[in-house]
Amino acid sequence: MSHLIAKNIMINMVAELIAEKYKLSLKEARIELYRSEIISLLDDDETGLYGESPLYVFSLYEYYKAKPVFIWDLDGTLIDSYDIIVDSLCRIYKEKIGIDLNREDVYKEAIRYSVGHFIQGMEKQTGIKFDELKDRYSQISGEEKLKIKPMKHALEILEYLKEQGIHSYVFTHRGRSTEPVLRNIGIYDYFDEIITSVDPAFARKPLPDSINYLVDKYHLDRNNTYYVGDRSMDIECANNAHIKSIMFLPKNGYGLATGKETYIIEDLLDIKEIIKKAL
Repeated sequence: MSHLIAKNIMINMVAELIAEKYKLSLKEARIELYRSEIISLLDDDETGLYGESPLYVFSLYEYYKAKPVFIWDLDGTLIDSYDIIVDSLCRIYKEKIGIDLNREDVYKEAIRYSVGHFIQGMEKQTGIKFDELKDRYSQISGEEKLKIKPMKHALEILEYLKEQGIHSYVFTHRGRSTEPVLRNIGIYDYFDEIITSVDPAFARKPLPDSINYLVDKYHLDRNNTYYVGDRSMDIECANNAHIKSIMFLPKNGYGLATGKETYIIEDLLDIKEIIKKAL
């Protein structure tokens, strides 16, 4: 029997085991199997995996499935963009009201809550419609998007996760600038899927629609899925989706712990210790 035939038989038999355990159709089970690390192992003749029993291959599938999964916020978590955000908000305020704001005050307000929350306050003060202010903000901040840098150790932790066969996704309120920013700093290809504010099908945080979509689409284990963010809305969003949460609070930042997060970290590399506990 050729290796190709043996592999195809193995795939069908393992898919049947997956379908039986997880109550999936055979088609859904095959999709799950092809998304896993097992296919690359079966394709590598040197592993000899195609010659093992279906139960053994299924046990390997279970092992890889049990690995944690990470869904990432972007601004202030993986990308160092807050100075540009604050500069953009101060510039709009100066344009519309003619007043120079205290940058630290803007920083605290925008970071602890959200840019949208800050612009809502600006709308009340100026009488200018939220959408007009938001569009101007997007225009100004978009002009500066290529100046954004990765957060300290962002590249290292994403590469570590990739090496460990651990999947990463993104759910961010950032819009059309997301892809060019991530490509410019070299991290776009680390993510299986990226959800941004451009997609109107998903509600904004802290509603859990986007996380639920990822969980359902990729059949993620909620007990082993983590949302990593730096603001209270990120933690609330994770809790609403009934997944685990990691609050990123770097030293000298303005973020505040909520008391409802699963973990608090000061450095992105601290995630390695969380992974050890999860495995």
